[in-house]
Amino acid sequence: QAQNKSKRKQKQYVSLDLQFFAKKESKDFTDGLNEPQAEAVVTTDGTVQICSVAGSGKTRVLTHRIGNMIINEKISPNNILVTTFTKKASEEMIDRLGSLISEEQLEELTIGTTHSIGYRILKNELQNSRKSSLVANAMA
Repeated sequence: QAQNKSKRKQKQYVSLDLQFFAKKESKDFTDGLNEPQAEAVVTTDGTVQICSVAGSGKTRVLTHRIGNMIINEKISPNNILVTTFTKKASEEMIDRLGSLISEEQLEELTIGTTHSIGYRILKNELQNSRKSSLVANAMA
């Protein structure tokens, strides 16, 4: 009898474990959005352009779209580039995304102003070209 109780407890434990992980696998990022906003969040094929007046929920739609892409569509954060025009907007995006995705996922995203991202790309390219020059000179 003691052995049967032990087996039942193990089965319940495994069952609870699976339910815990199942909840973490997907999330409804359209909750509380109107129909056009929800459509923008779940559309992952092709381009989506979001144009609207101030205070209409553009940042919310974009952050929820990114969250949906990472959590539900399993798109790697390394494959997502988020550009803004101002540093304040970038910081706001980071703050809002912090409540939707894990810190690790957030760190993998590339988020910044168009100028800061351009700077990072140029800096990376310069460093890579210097490394290539050093290798070429060492081989000569």
